[in-house]
Amino acid sequence: PEAARAYRLAADNSDDEAVAEQATRMAFDNLQFQEASRAADRWLALNPSSEQAERYAGVSALALHRLDEAEEHFARLIESAYISTSAGFLALLPVMMDEGNPPDVTELFRRLVARHPMLAEGHDALGTAALRSENFPLAMSSAQRAVELAPYWTPAKMLLARSQVASGQEDVGLATAREVVTGPDSDVATHVEYALLLAGTGREDEARAMLTPYASGPTVIPGAV
Repeated sequence: PEAARAYRLAADNSDDEAVAEQATRMAFDNLQFQEASRAADRWLALNPSSEQAERYAGVSALALHRLDEAEEHFARLIESAYISTSAGFLALLPVMMDEGNPPDVTELFRRLVARHPMLAEGHDALGTAALRSENFPLAMSSAQRAVELAPYWTPAKMLLARSQVASGQEDVGLATAREVVTGPDSDVATHVEYALLLAGTGREDEARAMLTPYASGPTVIPGAV
């Protein structure tokens, strides 16, 4: 903690962006999120267009449960740091899931999706976060909205299937997933995910039948094994 504070004070008294970056990274890597947040603010003051500084500031705010700050940082990232806003939602989902607790991440995505309500990728990210935080009604409604916006997008349909199963609608959820698996765009990852749904609902023989070709065929898929 004292080292992180000393680095941050050095950044506050320097106009060198590299010092602010070093202070931010050192504090963040050692889980000193309070100092990391302050150092990232200094970094942004010196270079307002730095995507890395914005990212550190957002993740530090999320770790500190400062959702208003996190929303502003991630909103700017989603809208400017990627080839499209849709790509931003897809890219930042795993980052947020790794760094924040599930209820905070769910609330953060709820706010971000409210800014971009017509993006299927946003609703998919919100539904995934809601599922992890066990907010099954929100997961279901978000997945349904994602499917409405992108009827042929496999991740949205599989999210809907997982949400239906988690909500106790096992037969409905498996039917939703089966429709994707038997479709023309089905791939190995979808088959494995469907098999996991089958296994999770006690249908082990069906799951094994789905996985066996990928566990013993000419091309072995580790996840199937």
